[in-house]
Amino acid sequence: MSSTDGRIPLFEREGFIICFEAQDEMTSLREHFKRAGHEKKSIDAMMRKVGSGKAVWFQCLVTAWRDGKQLAEESLGCCYYNSFEEFYKTEGDYFDDMVRQVILDAKKNSPWGCASCCQMFPDGMPDTCPNKANGCDELLASGR
Repeated sequence: MSSTDGRIPLFEREGFIICFEAQDEMTSLREHFKRAGHEKKSIDAMMRKVGSGKAVWFQCLVTAWRDGKQLAEESLGCCYYNSFEEFYKTEGDYFDDMVRQVILDAKKNSPWGCASCCQMFPDGMPDTCPNKANGCDELLASGR
């Protein structure tokens, strides 16, 4: 995998390296959950878990990279999980949505080369092949 500016590369999908970075959350855990209607006892327990290292409170940054260049990012604040890994390994949770979004954005923000007709598209992957080349539309439909 190529350079990702210090972020943790997790996997490659659709030609992009997907990275995760946990950042300090500036919003108070106590105030956030108080506004959300949680009871003081529950909030105190969450704060103890974070204080003892049994849970994490963070802002997440998910990025998509290709050829050492960051092409897209999504952030989410006020993340409370037992671990950073729980955040990005829980299927069907926020992380999956963030990955889908950075891939969509990265496709819009990056040049794309068609494997069938070899044409480069500087504005990213088109919806249909302007050359009507053999196999291009199938590649586009599959997101490759």
